[in-house]
Amino acid sequence: WAMLDAGTTLGAADRAVRFPHRLTPRLRDLAEALRLHYRGDVFAAYGLYTRLVTTDPGDVDAATQFAELMQHQGAVLGYDPLDVARRQWRAVLAALPDDRFAIVHLARIAAATGDPSEP
Repeated sequence: WAMLDAGTTLGAADRAVRFPHRLTPRLRDLAEALRLHYRGDVFAAYGLYTRLVTTDPGDVDAATQFAELMQHQGAVLGYDPLDVARRQWRAVLAALPDDRFAIVHLARIAAATGDPSEP
């Protein structure tokens, strides 16, 4: 969902949370976190994503969405969002070594921080 345009993504997440009985608890949480993210509730989305990636560090979908949130809107949380985003993108890349979104985002973080060790 996170790689679609914002309107399509938000619409899909809104529809998903209206039918929670059709989703697993994990998918409900992912849809709700994405909905909160796109509605601008960064703090609530952060809390849900943190729980998701802590519960299952191998959850690539949660890591991807969390990295997106942190890289693009995480500064409002009051600490270095690029550090959190970098860790999540690296987790995605560990699971999916050819993930273009992770590679591009890590390259952007490298450019922003002057760290040549990223892809």
